Amino acid sequence: MIKIIEKFEKAATTVLIFMLLLVIAVSIIELGLIIGKTLMAPPILLIDINKLLDIFGFFMLIVVGIELIETMKVYYTEKSFKIVETVIMAAIIAVARKIIILDMKGLGSMTLIGIALILLALCIGYYLLKKSGCNENLKDQKK
Repeated sequence: MIKIIEKFEKAATTVLIFMLLLVIAVSIIELGLIIGKTLMAPPILLIDINKLLDIFGFFMLIVVGIELIETMKVYYTEKSFKIVETVIMAAIIAVARKIIILDMKGLGSMTLIGIALILLALCIGYYLLKKSGCNENLKDQKK
């Protein structure tokens, strides 16, 4: 029974990776088209600040997708604490993306403090995970 579950997990992960690759490839093409249209629209070669923030947000969204692929790849190849590290890194990138596209004028101070605390907690968690050497300890245990 366990073998069947493991095979299903591998198959599901493989399908999800290919679907994610497809979505990222289409997103990159769409981003290229958006940048091309934006640069060709009058005034030529100038980008409005709001449009620029949208483009940066799109870039970061693609980076988050790439981090998700990394997470799935790590899960597919090795089940270890490395997946926790990769998930935390993806979360940090996702929060950073949110910060980049956020309209700071419309937010209250408590919201901004909350976002800062979330980012700080993720960074501290990532630092502690790296400092603890969990990945190295797991590799030593497998040998």
